[in-house]
Amino acid sequence: MGEMIQFFDKIFMDTDRSALFEMEFNTRFTSARDLIVSRVEQEYAARKENRGFGRISFIDESEYEKELNLSNISLNESENNNRKRFVNIALKAFESNRYFMIINGKQVESLDEVIEVLPRLEVEFFELPAIVGG
Repeated sequence: MGEMIQFFDKIFMDTDRSALFEMEFNTRFTSARDLIVSRVEQEYAARKENRGFGRISFIDESEYEKELNLSNISLNESENNNRKRFVNIALKAFESNRYFMIINGKQVESLDEVIEVLPRLEVEFFELPAIVGG
C-alpha cells in the first residue's frame, strides 16, 4: 500500500486548507515532474467526466488554444494527445515560473527534483498572477 499525497491550490493570503484532491503513490521516491503529470491527468479525467466543463486549475487554457491554432491540430484529436498537450503546457508553465510548488514547506526548484514520498505529503501549487504592463 502506498502513501497518500494531498494536492492544494493556493492563492496568496488565502487560509483555506482543504485539499483539492488526494492521490496514492506506490513508490518511495518521485519527481516534481511526475507529481505535476499525475495532477494534470487526475484533473483531466475529472474534466472529461464533466463533459469538458471545468478548468484544469493552474493551466491557462488560452495557451492550449494558441497551440491548437498554430499547429493545424483537429479539435477531434485523440484524448491521449489532448491529455499530453495539457501536461506539456503545465510543465512549460512551471519552467517559466508561472506557478511554483511547495512540498512540505520547501519550494521545488526543478522538474527533476527528487521527492521522498512520506506519509501525509502535502503539495501546494501557487499560481503567479500576470503583472499588468510588466
